[in-house]
Amino acid sequence: MRHEFHTPEPIELDAEINAGQLTVNAVETTQSVVTISGEDADRYDVEHDGSQLRITAPRQNFFGLNTRPVVIVVEVPTGSHVDIRSGSAEVRTTGDLSRCTCKSGSGAIHVQQTQGPTVLTTGSGEIRIESASDHLRAKSGSGDIGVGTVHGSLGATCGSGTIRVGRIFGPARLKTGSGDVVIDEVHAETGITTGSGDIAVGAQRRDTFTAKTASGQISVGAPADMPVWTDLSSVSGRIRSALTGHGEPAPGQEYLTVRASTVSGDISLHQV
Repeated sequence: MRHEFHTPEPIELDAEINAGQLTVNAVETTQSVVTISGEDADRYDVEHDGSQLRITAPRQNFFGLNTRPVVIVVEVPTGSHVDIRSGSAEVRTTGDLSRCTCKSGSGAIHVQQTQGPTVLTTGSGEIRIESASDHLRAKSGSGDIGVGTVHGSLGATCGSGTIRVGRIFGPARLKTGSGDVVIDEVHAETGITTGSGDIAVGAQRRDTFTAKTASGQISVGAPADMPVWTDLSSVSGRIRSALTGHGEPAPGQEYLTVRASTVSGDISLHQV
């Protein structure tokens, strides 16, 4: 089934899918196109009203059993808003979206790029997003969370999966139960908590770094030319620092604060 609508401006897409795969492609276009294939394709309702485009799943089967998978491909104008709800289907977006909200029961969520606030939630699937220009919230019960670059704040929570982030330019709060947290570079205040996972930050460029874990290892890099104030604690692990001492920072001089605590894991600081 194929539906075409004239949409010269960015739209608001509200979409539901039970099982299968939903792909949203944001491109330079004045048309929005919805293509649905699969045995249940004719049971999905597609409606367009002004700037609103709605795809509604069969109500009696939504998040239910005996749901037959479908494949939905949607093409929308660049900068559109997206709100997606999925049972077990994989959700994928390409191109540049504005606001993006996606909630899935057990499916994976892959997002390329967003300019507005973004909220991604799944029960057991993985979450991947390449770039977020605004605030990002990501939560997975047992899947991994992977983030490329975040220019706004980041909040990420994971039960047993690993959280991996490239660069963060806004404040970050990350939490896992048993998974690791790995970040390449941070430019703002960071707070990380894990139950038993390791914490590794390649470079904390400024502000305050706070990390707490019960049995995991903690490793963080600090700029070689910046004074660092540390508060480190490990009950039975080792604490190692390869930082060069700079003494007290001069009045008005920027400095980095590192607070790290673990019960049985090691803590290590290195220069970058």
